[in-house]
Amino acid sequence: MSSGNISTTAPAIENITSLQDQTKGPEPSSELSALDKVLLISDERYELSERIQVVIRYTLVILAIPLTICNIVVFFQRSMRSSTGTYVISMSLAQLVYIAVTCGVYIGDALYDFPLVEYSYCFYYLYVGVFLGSIAKRGTYLVMCLVSVERFYAIVRPFHIREFFLSKFPLFWTLAAYILAAAWHIYLPTRTVIIMVDNKVFGTMCRFVRTDLYLQTKEVNDAFSLTAKFVLSYGSLFGQLVLNVLTIWALRRHNTANRNVQTSANEEAKAQRERQMTVTILAATICYVSFAFPSVLNNIMSTVYKEYYSAGKYRNIYLVFNSLGLNLAFMSAGVDFVCFFTMSSNYRKTFFRLFSKCKKQPGLIEQEAATETTQTK
Repeated sequence: MSSGNISTTAPAIENITSLQDQTKGPEPSSELSALDKVLLISDERYELSERIQVVIRYTLVILAIPLTICNIVVFFQRSMRSSTGTYVISMSLAQLVYIAVTCGVYIGDALYDFPLVEYSYCFYYLYVGVFLGSIAKRGTYLVMCLVSVERFYAIVRPFHIREFFLSKFPLFWTLAAYILAAAWHIYLPTRTVIIMVDNKVFGTMCRFVRTDLYLQTKEVNDAFSLTAKFVLSYGSLFGQLVLNVLTIWALRRHNTANRNVQTSANEEAKAQRERQMTVTILAATICYVSFAFPSVLNNIMSTVYKEYYSAGKYRNIYLVFNSLGLNLAFMSAGVDFVCFFTMSSNYRKTFFRLFSKCKKQPGLIEQEAATETTQTK
């Protein structure tokens, strides 16, 4: 992608301000400070990094889509139905939406030089890519917090998990999380509008300008933007770290306390499945939080330093980290499948039952799933 058009901001799904600020970026200073030496990279190095990351991105997308679909299909099976499964399905669907939206941005970016698609691309980027992408990503952060709380409770009180409010109504809390994310980001499609302007060099072109509604309520919009970052992104990820630490502590305490407790074989098998699912969710969330770190660091830097954005002095390093964060977001979708497949025996059984030759026998999958469900009760 060339660095002179809108394509340089296409990966910035979460931060729309970079689009409107392209025309007012500060001129680089002739004097290099210590920060400049760290954050300034040449255009040649940026272009090389972007070419490498684009190849990686296409590979990750090709792998992430089928693996995420596998997660959805497996957790839809009767033997995998649970409150945790509902949360995992919702997160996998949100990941598919995020991948599809982002791929749409890049496809439009490749066709951006054609005047007929210029306005359509800008409209899609503004009202679909930015808005829907933010809901999918930050809503998933909230849902991951919910499932982490549920898993922590499952370890602390394993025989009361069915009465826990997050386990009794998983669909309600999932919808509530994404509706909250949508309501929190309602300011995004209302603060910017697309207009067509005549340019002496490039002819008619699209431009993003602030709406009158935004100018009248600038403080409110900026407050929504800032709190969305700190509550939905930073707060959710930090909450997951805390919950993961508490879950590890609860697992060790639970194992120590139950060494001398005699239970029936059925109860022990049920408790073992709960612990296995908890450890699997724990590993998946740790990977997700780790992969989100570069993107979060990039957003924090853009909030702290005024010249750190897609058209500022430090644009190249911003775009490099932005592209890296996008690749890691795609990678996390595939890592979820790897965690479930390698760490959950029930997941593997269901997966092989679905994709083995036994599938050719009518009714066998449903019969085995019903038998397994009866044994777990």
